Amino acid sequence: FNVYNSHSANIIAVVYIHFLLMKNVLHTDKNQILYHFYLSHHALYEQDDSFYGFEWIYPDLNDISVTAFKRIAKNRDELIAVFNFTPVIIEDFVIPVSDEEYKEVFNTDLRRYGGQGIENTDILRSETDENGNSYIRVKLPPLGCVIFEKAKQ
Repeated sequence: FNVYNSHSANIIAVVYIHFLLMKNVLHTDKNQILYHFYLSHHALYEQDDSFYGFEWIYPDLNDISVTAFKRIAKNRDELIAVFNFTPVIIEDFVIPVSDEEYKEVFNTDLRRYGGQGIENTDILRSETDENGNSYIRVKLPPLGCVIFEKAKQ
């Protein structure tokens, strides 16, 4: 039994239910999109039985109702999932990353899913703070989930 993976599974289940019910998209094609995304990203399932497949980024941002974590594949490919549980857009949300470029690969707030279309369309280049830590700045849609991966070089 792995506490870390059970937490991520619960969070993903909550977002999935929100995505299907609250956005009123219980159509087969939307489910197929989610299923294809899941299958095409090994980090979401390859190491479910190991704590090596999960890492908290922000487990306790209770004051702003945001949580973030990484899912990690066996080959070390990562996905960064960020959840905004508030009804407001959060601009310039900072996520610590390695010194890389990232891109948004999934967003529950896209218009085709019934959302407002709040998205991160550009490649996100990491910045460095005064302590040498790298981070990216992203927009978080209201009541949504956004997933990022390293941009292919």
